[in-house]
Amino acid sequence: MKTGRNSPCPCGSGRKYKHCCLSKDEDSARTAVRLDENTARFLLSQNGFDSPDDFDSAMRRYQMYCENLPDGAPIPTLMEFLGRANQASDVSRKMGDELRGRNFANMDELDRFTEEQIDAMSSAPLEDFEGISSGEMHRIISESFEGKSDLVEISDELPDDLALSSELVGTVSWLLRYIAENDGEVRLTSRGNYPRILCRSYLKKFDPWFNRKESVPSEAAMPFLFSAHIAIVAAGYTVETASKSLLTTDGVVVITRSGWAELFSELLLFILDEMDWQIWQDENLQHDHFTIIQDSVLFSLYLLHRHPTGTTGDFFRRFAKAFPAYIQPANGNPDIEDFFRLEYKTLFFDRFCALFGLVHIKPAGPEGAMKGENEYEATELFRKAFKWKLPRPTMG
Repeated sequence: MKTGRNSPCPCGSGRKYKHCCLSKDEDSARTAVRLDENTARFLLSQNGFDSPDDFDSAMRRYQMYCENLPDGAPIPTLMEFLGRANQASDVSRKMGDELRGRNFANMDELDRFTEEQIDAMSSAPLEDFEGISSGEMHRIISESFEGKSDLVEISDELPDDLALSSELVGTVSWLLRYIAENDGEVRLTSRGNYPRILCRSYLKKFDPWFNRKESVPSEAAMPFLFSAHIAIVAAGYTVETASKSLLTTDGVVVITRSGWAELFSELLLFILDEMDWQIWQDENLQHDHFTIIQDSVLFSLYLLHRHPTGTTGDFFRRFAKAFPAYIQPANGNPDIEDFFRLEYKTLFFDRFCALFGLVHIKPAGPEGAMKGENEYEATELFRKAFKWKLPRPTMG
């Protein structure tokens, strides 16, 4: 079976295939001209198509319908024909209104006019996107975090002590020191995981509820340690053989320099752009449908910027308003919608945000608990970690 670009790399690094071994496995010329699959998948899924074949089938039905319309009958857009009128449908209608009654000297003049109209529409803020334009949203989905510095940046004024309060930074710092104190190496299990003795030390350090008489779970059952392990290997702070993890010079530098804000930035960029979030999911849930949660994480962070307190249920409803195709497979079934909401909460809040210490989560009271919701509050670390350049329009 062919490995997808966004699937975990078969080499076991924990990184996305496209960020790991893809360049070794494919001809470079073919890779250079390959369509950006993230963007293609996003555009299809946002319009309710499961695959290119699904889209082609809909187009054939739409074409046949239009060919059999009476003369003079209004022609619907594709999405109106499918009963899924969306923002693209509105754009088509607006474009038709602008073109109606106009005469153009030649095709070049028509093309220039059309391009100007599309540019104006794509730069207009949209309420469903919390004031972000469709053009900006396309960039949010398709570009790396570092490529969006005109939208948001990681602050270069984040205090080191605040950065160290991040769970991932604290875990990486402790982990590198642990390896250094064990003569610069620790043995690995046959599966390439850290040994139980290391896991026990980790729990003693970071889990106040850890009962020393209880058995110790494996590394894979501890998301923060698991993520830290992947990150320090990817960053080159350790190298691994079949049986050992060895501290590198770069790892020693991290410990001695104590530049925790710099480490925070390095780890954040890795988790945002390179690590495949599917490794945080059970194998039966590792489906491309959920990759939109990672692909759109900048928008979720923007939501947190605009709504720093609230309930996770309200937060998800804002996300689903921007990405209705995420819950579309539920077909209105509230139980399935709850499943999609819970998976979003797990990946964005419980894994990503908690990993970096970006939010505080607490129970939302009896009524919220019945709905499976929590209250959240953005932390000081979140407020100081990012420099936002996106607009904050006031909307009714």
